[in-house]
Amino acid sequence: MTDSNPLVTVITINRNDWEGLKRTLESVLNEQALAPDELEYIVIDGASTDGSAELLADYAARTDFRHRISVWVSEADGGIYDAMNKGIARATGKLVGIINSGDSLLPSALAGLSDLHAEHPGAVLYGAFSVMKDGVFDWVQGFTASELPNKMIPHNASFVPLSLYGKYGFYDTAYKVCADYDLFLKLYTDGVPFVWINRIVCDYALGGLSDRAEQLRLSESEAIQRKYGCYVEPGRKQKVKRAVKRLLKRLFFFLAGEGYGERQ
Repeated sequence: MTDSNPLVTVITINRNDWEGLKRTLESVLNEQALAPDELEYIVIDGASTDGSAELLADYAARTDFRHRISVWVSEADGGIYDAMNKGIARATGKLVGIINSGDSLLPSALAGLSDLHAEHPGAVLYGAFSVMKDGVFDWVQGFTASELPNKMIPHNASFVPLSLYGKYGFYDTAYKVCADYDLFLKLYTDGVPFVWINRIVCDYALGGLSDRAEQLRLSESEAIQRKYGCYVEPGRKQKVKRAVKRLLKRLFFFLAGEGYGERQ
């Protein structure tokens, strides 16, 4: 890693989300805080059949944005974390951020990262994201990294030094929905510092997990917490709350006659 490396590599993964991909591409390519040589942009498409690859080829050839797509591929992969790993393997930035298809990087989200990274070169820098529901602001999610033993911090508002991926490895593809939590909790329990950047990094387009995926998330989260010695048995009140929440979700989507959309 030298001074000639970009400050930040942003990675976007996509599969059959043409509209969301277009929104994400334009938000990153129009980013205002960094000079063109400070931002590397990598897009990994999972062999989409909805025109996403053609959209990528078109945007990669355009010169009317502040930034350019540095690398893009469209090929089959083994799931979201395999796609993320492909992007990380190609990254050369000092920091790596992942802004997935459908989400929008805010114009000044990367301002000040250079100074913070220089002050805390081995730290994960993290902020918050705003939740958008049907294109309308709904709420903000962001909380201290000291909560990592209990829950995952906003992954798409975090910037991980590339050197940490080299030391600790990439995402474990044995996990289907919580590999990011596994890696972040590994970093946290090993004493890697997390530094709050005190800003909203991106807009997150609210999607849903199926009931099966939600159960898988809970199961994987518990296994990860046990793995790192952080698991605390939930009390009766928490168990009842979870059960009621699951029941209400099932009832709502049964009455609506639809299922959750599975989100990358």
